Amino acid sequence: MQKQLRQYRWVFSIAYKNYTVYIHDIIGINVVYLLRLLVIIFFYKAIYAINPGAMINGYSLEQVTWALIFVQAIVASKSRIPDEVNIDIKTGKIAIYLLNPINYISYKFLESFSKIIYNLIISLSIWLILWFLILWSIPLSVWGILGWIVLLLGGVLISFFGYFMVGLLAFYTEDADSFRLLYSKIDLLLGGNILPIPFMPLFLQSIAFASPFVYAGYTAWLIFTHFTLHTFFSYLGMQILWIVILIGLCHLIYIQARKKLTINWW
Repeated sequence: MQKQLRQYRWVFSIAYKNYTVYIHDIIGINVVYLLRLLVIIFFYKAIYAINPGAMINGYSLEQVTWALIFVQAIVASKSRIPDEVNIDIKTGKIAIYLLNPINYISYKFLESFSKIIYNLIISLSIWLILWFLILWSIPLSVWGILGWIVLLLGGVLISFFGYFMVGLLAFYTEDADSFRLLYSKIDLLLGGNILPIPFMPLFLQSIAFASPFVYAGYTAWLIFTHFTLHTFFSYLGMQILWIVILIGLCHLIYIQARKKLTINWW
């Protein structure tokens, strides 16, 4: 067990060092993220300016705008795991990973997790600065912050394994990019990345809260701004359910695909 934990730590550390070498990529990601934030902030300010002080489905300008900024921070922090898995499979590079002492799924998770955490720290720092400079503050609580951290980590797992599952479909198709595109568009809609969940029709809100997408980040914001114990455990329960389902599907697809994998005629 100790040896395995040491291997996991090495993978995480090496992936982190390799990623942070390309500082220009990191700067580029956050410049794009910053431009998105400014567009979102002033767009929603214009909407609420029509009726100053108005609440849309119980949410103020600051809350709705803050939600979009937070979700965009998660979007900007995602690794391109479907593309990475797709390339590994198409080029046969996955054969090298099969020789590793660490399972391929665990290896890719640790590699991506280091990038996600690094990007999140930067993106959330920008988010907090803009919050104080442009949106000012909203009421916070210690329980809201703790609940937010728990749901944020759960959201990272849902996002990773959902996109990893899509990448694994490259075992069965010539190119899994079409599946990635479809999955990402549904994620944009039901995850609150384009339109705030409170703006959606009730039937679409019901679909969103039954899907894994809204639990990849949006529910963390809801708890952050308004913590209730019942709501927190409701979101956490759904997160755990979807994490188990997505991890199970990833392992099932991977195990079945390995049985049919042929490399150099073996």
